[in-house]
Amino acid sequence: KMRRLALVLVSAAAVLAGVSQASAGTLLLDNFQSDSLGTWPSSWVKDANALDSAHNGIFADPTNPANKTLKLYGVVGGDWAGIAYDVCAFPSNFTIKADVYNGSENLSGAHPDRAGIALAQGTSWTDPSLGLLDFTRNGNIIAADGTVLQAYQTQQWYDVEIDYGRLGATRS
Repeated sequence: KMRRLALVLVSAAAVLAGVSQASAGTLLLDNFQSDSLGTWPSSWVKDANALDSAHNGIFADPTNPANKTLKLYGVVGGDWAGIAYDVCAFPSNFTIKADVYNGSENLSGAHPDRAGIALAQGTSWTDPSLGLLDFTRNGNIIAADGTVLQAYQTQQWYDVEIDYGRLGATRS
């Protein structure tokens, strides 16, 4: 059974090189290479501080300017994250893959983590959502259940892979 959900990328200060979701074929694939610098990717919905186009959208890769990335930048020290959604019909089991690069800004405010990946029931920060993975301000990558997966360094790319499974009303 397919469920229409939004893949949510939330950030105080992060860059994504690509996002793909695959299970029985690719449902969503975006590496942002076909987007023009300074624009917003057409299939993604922006919310909150992502509306600030001077700091959010398609930018050059900070480590290889020949590549393009989706940069999300919130209000550091405030409570307004940069948020991007891509709506897709997700099956009960799928894998999300993304490349995440976090800035080194000092964080505070209501959004103390650097970046997160979630699923939501809409394209507004007020819609119900399920966090899947967070890059915390204290340098850890944590899973949805709070398990610390590993430490991370800022200003470095990380390949992320999330396997999601739904069995009836539960998830694994």
